[in-house]
Amino acid sequence: MRSAKNKSLSDDHESFSVRDRDRIVAILSRLSVDDVGVSAIFQNGKGLLLTRVLAVELDAGTVIMDTGGNESANREITAASPVFFRAQHGGAKTQWVSSAIKAVEFDGHPALQIEIPQRIQHIQHRGSFRAEAPVANPAICFVGLGDGRELALQVVDISAGGIGVMVPDASESALQRDACFGDCRLVHPDLGLADVALTLKQRWLLPMAGGGTSARVGFEMTPITPKDESAIQRFAYLLERRMLANLSRTSRRDSGPARPTTAIAKGTSAEAVQPGNASRILIADDDELMRMVLRGIFSKADPAEIVVVGEAGDCEEAIAKALALKPDIVCLDVMMPKGNGIEVLKRIKSDCPGTAVLMITSRRDKETVGSAAKLGADGYILKPYQARTVANIIAKTREQLRQARGKPPAA
Repeated sequence: MRSAKNKSLSDDHESFSVRDRDRIVAILSRLSVDDVGVSAIFQNGKGLLLTRVLAVELDAGTVIMDTGGNESANREITAASPVFFRAQHGGAKTQWVSSAIKAVEFDGHPALQIEIPQRIQHIQHRGSFRAEAPVANPAICFVGLGDGRELALQVVDISAGGIGVMVPDASESALQRDACFGDCRLVHPDLGLADVALTLKQRWLLPMAGGGTSARVGFEMTPITPKDESAIQRFAYLLERRMLANLSRTSRRDSGPARPTTAIAKGTSAEAVQPGNASRILIADDDELMRMVLRGIFSKADPAEIVVVGEAGDCEEAIAKALALKPDIVCLDVMMPKGNGIEVLKRIKSDCPGTAVLMITSRRDKETVGSAAKLGADGYILKPYQARTVANIIAKTREQLRQARGKPPAA
């Protein structure tokens, strides 16, 4: 990768470049919600500031970054150009370049401001493994070595395109870089059995406390059949959902302790997970990344107050799940496939009159807002999501529901 002094991102990763503004905003918002550390490199690599994304301001076209602990670096970075930003999260590397940084105030604290970048690189090689595999009940990869032997290796992480495994004996001579293994199988109760072909891409030696050396190996993975591919994608997605549900991080601005989160297994009924007076929320958005951002925001709430009972990726699914789950609140995107959000709002308000509907939109479109208001929309959530704003909207909606149902206000 080129250094920041070249004023450009590496052409080696051009295939990972993102130029769509909505996608860039979504990726940066995810970094903000998950409180991911960001390295800011300037002065030809001589300057370094550890920061994080505090907010993405769509109307202003800016990104608010945290200041670092080094006051000298905070001053120097505002005079530097260019500045190279890099973050590592969920097995993917996100990086971009900004030409100007301003010192501003945000939420009563010193902060830094940059323009929303026109291009970022969101690098996730097929060998980058973002979802941790279970430890108590591990997935096993059986690797046929081609000489009649077969290794049974514990999977430590997985994505749709690769796996990481532990090799107890690092001296195994067959496991060399770029070696290909066509007769392999992945096995786990949540996965079943999937036949795959593997190519060894990375190998790290790990000295063991009791003597000897083990190895961690990264394989690029190619499923043998479409059925195998679908099974692996579902398994990796399931693991990632569990990982996100267990996130309980506190931002630098949050003075209280981290709150517990609640994981909802697929297929679990809403009644089975409702903890007392918790508001049950359905998220309806065709963009999986935006649904993940909302889940991340809700995961930081007290599970006695908020629980996500379902998600939908199109209008038909949103209606079906709203009718089946009868959630307290639906976060409904205005623009989705198989219909439109206004029609979904109309159906929910007709068949589930006790459900509050918050419309998700990336702009304050007067016509859309007017139509939604006439049909009984209870509020609006603007993209890109700001965690504190979303939390305030949800709290306000929960209080309105309490009052409508004749319940006393929350303590």
